[in-house]
Amino acid sequence: MNWIAALNNALDYIEENLTSDLCFDEIAKRAYTSKFHFQRLFYALSGYKLGEYIRLRRLTLAAKDLMAPDVKVIDVALKYGYETPEAFSKAFKKLHGIPPTAVRRGNHELQAIPPLSFQLTVKGEKRMNYQIIDREAFELTGFKKRVTTKNNENFKIIPEFWEALSKQGKVDKLYRQSEDGDVIGAAINFDGNENFDYLVAIRSTALETFEEEAITVTIPASKWAVFAGVGEMPTAIQETWKQIYHEWFPATSYEHAGTAELEIYPADCETDEGMRYEVWIPIIEGQK
Repeated sequence: MNWIAALNNALDYIEENLTSDLCFDEIAKRAYTSKFHFQRLFYALSGYKLGEYIRLRRLTLAAKDLMAPDVKVIDVALKYGYETPEAFSKAFKKLHGIPPTAVRRGNHELQAIPPLSFQLTVKGEKRMNYQIIDREAFELTGFKKRVTTKNNENFKIIPEFWEALSKQGKVDKLYRQSEDGDVIGAAINFDGNENFDYLVAIRSTALETFEEEAITVTIPASKWAVFAGVGEMPTAIQETWKQIYHEWFPATSYEHAGTAELEIYPADCETDEGMRYEVWIPIIEGQK
């Protein structure tokens, strides 16, 4: 089963079970992927968080149900997973602008969020060149910050973290102690929701001149998809990440392995065209 068919299979499952207690793990299983990766890919493709989409679809159907004569608000609330009429009314009014009791009076505009379906559009604007590399486990030592993807905050937090470390002289120290000349940004410890740790580090087990705040982590052996790019930071690498999730994953049979993601910056990364970088994604073969 290809990526688009797998994603639509998960969407069909959601639509068929909007009046049931939907489990994110079960939804992701229908797309043959992990909960974390499904949520991330779903958001990249649709602009909706998975829970938000489910909530909006339920409230769309609830508005239709409330138009029927003699239907009680509490029955509709319970049908779509709300424990109290008050909680349902609050959510309903936030989307539709009116309380549930006003629906049958008519003369009100209601919001309708239609069911999604994904299609692969071949734009032909820019090819994504990549390599597949097998790499044994290795260790990274550097500085960590907890990051959230909520409201795309990671696109703000990570550049600010790099800037703060640079001002403290720590990025230069990392380059001086890097054995291979690279400084690496690593996304690790994904919690399955919206949070992960971001590490600015080098391939090493120790840093000679750094404070106690430096930590060492092991990056597990993996098969990696490697994407190289050059451009102005942070825009260029952020666009690469978006293209990977919008285009590359849906167009290939690979799945995210759920471990660390890497951004690699070589010592001679600055060029006239901008900064050179590589994005490393851990992958596994997807189910056909």
